[in-house]
Amino acid sequence: MPLRTNLSEAEAAWWDRRSEILVQGTALMNEKPDVETWTERERRLWLYAVAIGNRIERLQ
Repeated sequence: MPLRTNLSEAEAAWWDRRSEILVQGTALMNEKPDVETWTERERRLWLYAVAIGNRIERLQ
């Protein structure tokens, strides 16, 4: 059960989308660790996941 007592519905949806991207980025690295074989879409997904991870670290 997620703790969302002080988040609006829009904020919760924003974090949910970002958490899905983080999961997809992790799955990508597990499935295709050789970055040279990534498609442009996979590369964008990874860069977005890294940016989200960096943002979360700065917020903590």
